Amino acid sequence: MENSNKKTTAENQKLNSQINASASKNNLLKWIVIENFEDKDFLMCAVYECGEYQYKVSVIKNESLKKVVCGQVIKSCIVEYNYISPDGFTICYENFESKEEAKQFLKQWIKSFERQGYYSSVKYGRIPLTELESFCEFDRKVIENENEEEPDTHITAF
Repeated sequence: MENSNKKTTAENQKLNSQINASASKNNLLKWIVIENFEDKDFLMCAVYECGEYQYKVSVIKNESLKKVVCGQVIKSCIVEYNYISPDGFTICYENFESKEEAKQFLKQWIKSFERQGYYSSVKYGRIPLTELESFCEFDRKVIENENEEEPDTHITAF
């Protein structure tokens, strides 16, 4: 019994390292199979964003999902980030591939108002630069892969 537990632990560690390697692309949202129940009509996936675990989802199997294996990616999307100004427009024309890049640009954007000493908002009036970040809204866009079939999911918190 002890040997089978060691084997299961080793298999789980190998699977976890495969999943982490598969999930580590900077700006991808990935659904990775963690368990395919042969006797059930669903499988379990872990959802990763930017390589970080977010939550688990149960996915109803269709014909294309019946033979997936643990560690296999069944869905992936591109995620882009930006910030919305107090007046409702993005602070940069281009979106960013990581939260860190977006945050770094926000800091530069706020610095661009130092000479003026404040941010002038139509909605809020003069906003002190020390408070400007709290008036900006973080924006996250998920861009679906048009060539990918959408799995039937039930999101559950585990």
